[in-house]
Amino acid sequence: MLIFDLEKNGGLKQILGRGWSVPEANMFWSDGYYSSLNIPVERRDADIKLSLLLDPYVNRSSTRVQRVEIYCWGLAVGFFALNKHEMTTLEVFIPAYVTNFGVLKIDIKWPDAKSPAETGGVDKRILAAALRQVSIN
Repeated sequence: MLIFDLEKNGGLKQILGRGWSVPEANMFWSDGYYSSLNIPVERRDADIKLSLLLDPYVNRSSTRVQRVEIYCWGLAVGFFALNKHEMTTLEVFIPAYVTNFGVLKIDIKWPDAKSPAETGGVDKRILAAALRQVSIN
């Protein structure tokens, strides 16, 4: 298993692509309706399990659900609807053949991302989830 987080040599920061804010409290908030990850991998014969440990931005008043769409090299690999403000692990399986590229290009769409400023808060970022850890197995 390969784990990327802020506690292990800052590895999570090294795989983040577009659509992430600055680190805070051992996590990165998504910032916008789209985020990406670029995870180096060696060639494999078996499918890969990708796990994302995150805390969705949901609340009772304005954002009750955060939908999450996950793609690897354009291939849809997972769709989720999160409705609790708690650490959640999303798991998707990625076909082994994509390891031929040497990197997993992960695109994440956040269709329900919202700025806290829209509901009276001061944070103007467009938030969907705080990412704490990424692992592949």
